[in-house]
Amino acid sequence: MRDAIKEGGFPGPRIQVAGPALSIIGGHGDATVGLAPNLRAAIEATGEQFWVCTGPLECGKAVRKIAAYGVDVIKFHATGGVLDDGKIGLEQHFTDEEMKAICDTAHQLGLKVAAHAHGAKGIGAAVRAGVDSIEHGTYADDADVALMKARGTYYVGTLMAFSGLRLYLGKGIYTANTEIKARQTLLVWGKALNRAYKAGVPIALGTDAAVFPHGRNGEEVGLMVSKGGMTPRDALIAATKGGADLLGLSRETGTLEPGKSADLIAVTGDPLTDPAAVTHVSYVMVEGRAIPLR
Repeated sequence: MRDAIKEGGFPGPRIQVAGPALSIIGGHGDATVGLAPNLRAAIEATGEQFWVCTGPLECGKAVRKIAAYGVDVIKFHATGGVLDDGKIGLEQHFTDEEMKAICDTAHQLGLKVAAHAHGAKGIGAAVRAGVDSIEHGTYADDADVALMKARGTYYVGTLMAFSGLRLYLGKGIYTANTEIKARQTLLVWGKALNRAYKAGVPIALGTDAAVFPHGRNGEEVGLMVSKGGMTPRDALIAATKGGADLLGLSRETGTLEPGKSADLIAVTGDPLTDPAAVTHVSYVMVEGRAIPLR
């Protein structure tokens, strides 16, 4: 899809592809968790789930395999996840050495690295390993924030993901373990982003789309203001320039300047005073071409 859009096959957004996220055995992203032992053994025997790795050498090899598919970014699960049923929790999964191997290998291949990370220790370990961005960062503490500021690590708060959690809680959709973790994270919704913002950590907008219904991504800007304490202007910068800077696309897009791609939207209202205005899109241009709205 990325390539078809780029080649003009059909209109669409500029896509950066990460492929499968690296995971530890039994951790967030291991699709065999919870399966009957014989089914798990059968899947493991195929070798298809190569992104589940153990040890620095194996993790480095997994990065190379994913990179060979032509991805633009490498992602790994530095900690447990809210939506998995694992009892390991939301703290560090990969070892420090494994994380460093992932980051070093990806960077040698010219790829950025993003880390799904909730718990404070896992966040710190990922930053020290050289990750380019922390996704979620739910429990980032003062030490994490100071480390991210010192290293220039981007913070991507994905506050819309918490809207998705709230939407489905108490409806028998999540397991008991997931319900507990979800309710705990809602208590600190946006607090880590506010901490990072006040400290001057570089911020990019992200949403964790699909945890909530597609089509609501623009609501992230408002949450960055209401929950994260950002100014509307800074939230807009994170949503445009921030993402481009993080992904190494700032020479191409992210701001409207001579020589850059003409990527823009027109909205009803003033997003500098009302962040919800970005959800009322009346015009879209990609690479200087108007995209019909349906």
